[in-house]
Amino acid sequence: MTDTFKFPKNFLWGGAISAYQAEGGNINSDYEVWGNKKGIEVAGKACDHYNRFREDIGIAKSLNHNIFRFSIEWARIEPEEGKFDRHELDHYKQVLQEIKKRGMKSVVTLYHFTLPNWVAEIGGWENPEAGSYFERYVNYIVDNLGDLMDYIITINEPFVYCLHAYLLDDLSPAKKNLTKLFKVLYTLIRVHKEVYIQIKDKVKIPIGYSKNVPYITALDKRNVFDKLMAKFLNYIFNGITLQKLSKSTDFIGLQYYNIARIKFKPGGDHLHLFNEWGLEEVERGKGVTDMGWEIYPKGIYYVLKRLKKYDLPILVTENGLADKSDKYRKDFIKNHLINVHRAISEGVNVIGYLHWSLLDNFEWKEGKSKRFGLIEIDYKNRFKRKVRSSSKYYSKIAECGFLEVYNS
Repeated sequence: MTDTFKFPKNFLWGGAISAYQAEGGNINSDYEVWGNKKGIEVAGKACDHYNRFREDIGIAKSLNHNIFRFSIEWARIEPEEGKFDRHELDHYKQVLQEIKKRGMKSVVTLYHFTLPNWVAEIGGWENPEAGSYFERYVNYIVDNLGDLMDYIITINEPFVYCLHAYLLDDLSPAKKNLTKLFKVLYTLIRVHKEVYIQIKDKVKIPIGYSKNVPYITALDKRNVFDKLMAKFLNYIFNGITLQKLSKSTDFIGLQYYNIARIKFKPGGDHLHLFNEWGLEEVERGKGVTDMGWEIYPKGIYYVLKRLKKYDLPILVTENGLADKSDKYRKDFIKNHLINVHRAISEGVNVIGYLHWSLLDNFEWKEGKSKRFGLIEIDYKNRFKRKVRSSSKYYSKIAECGFLEVYNS
């Protein structure tokens, strides 16, 4: 017996990358400067996407992707305050033209965790002027490249950035300060709203933001304290951003990776519940990624159902796993897409699915050791690309617009 899961016509299929993680480290990026000062691994050439973007976009097209998500590195465009680099602008213009030439759509992220170092030196997002500097940069990009873009994401994962930069100590400026965490979060929310209005006056394309939304649930569904703690943490991690931006976006960029099962511990310091991607996972399932995250495909269904109340199109802008051996990725893709299809069949307006990531790349504090890519990168052999078996499976789904599951 075969079950067939058919996706809507014109559904978007693709992969996602970010500038710093795939292009390679720019000397004017705050992460590059900060990482070198701390003596930790920085991107270096990453997977050299900066020089090999045509090859990578061509591979994506050969795998039947019809959309390509990437980010523009602000530090390349404006390496010094008020001085825009035309050469770098032309580079990103060529990227967008290559996507168009291949008959694909683009999702362009304008801020993905890294700042120009000159912005970091004046306090980063803590500086009241940072928002106006970002707006100036965004206007420059949209004025020069807006006619080539299909979707715009202003800010990638505002809360995740704040969590890592102001609590977990692994993104610049690495300050453990809860007050500043929420101050910067509200700054990023305000900046998105202001930029959204400005861009809407310039281009007639969808503008949104991306939000990492873990499925947060009580460990013991019968325990009222576990349920209350899960509800509270769900509001902090997900609710603040989603609620405050619900009227200032054309779509939600959903990024789903994991489940967080919450256990209330009376009298304890509940900050112990946070790990590098949100919240401590306990009682892991059978499948665990190379990051140690439980594979829980049903969570994307529950998250999509929760997002339905905002009455907005949802583009899955990231969903993937670290899996160097490619042991789990095929089933990961299959089972997550089954649950995406289930949500669509129940009225959730999901318009596309982008896997994180297209390429193995630099994964922040994990460096190049964690392999998320549909395409494997051989760092020891001139960045040679190799299409993983799971990517070929995903390619067939993208080609025909449905997946089949055989039941014995």
